[in-house]
Amino acid sequence: MTSVIEKKAFYYRVLTALALAVVALLPEAALAASLETTVSDGLCIIVEALQGEVGKAIATIAVLILGIGAFFGKVNWGIAIMFAVGIVAIFGAAEIAAEFADGSSSC
Repeated sequence: MTSVIEKKAFYYRVLTALALAVVALLPEAALAASLETTVSDGLCIIVEALQGEVGKAIATIAVLILGIGAFFGKVNWGIAIMFAVGIVAIFGAAEIAAEFADGSSSC
């Protein structure tokens, strides 16, 4: 039986990995700002990175972490569903946003 401390440590590791992935994308946004482009261009760069090859790599790493956690018995169905919904939300975000914006997408 896992303790609360072990569960928190696992969550902190996952959040740290995700935070590092986001920080790795920040230089692209800083470069966009230094070239005097608009905020929307910088945000589009981040969206394209998350939905492109970088996003696929992050999703693959997330699934690997989930698989390793499952192998050691640290993952329950709630966490597995959370990962799946997160991956679907990242790759389906453009379509979801287009539904709210009358079918138009700017990126």
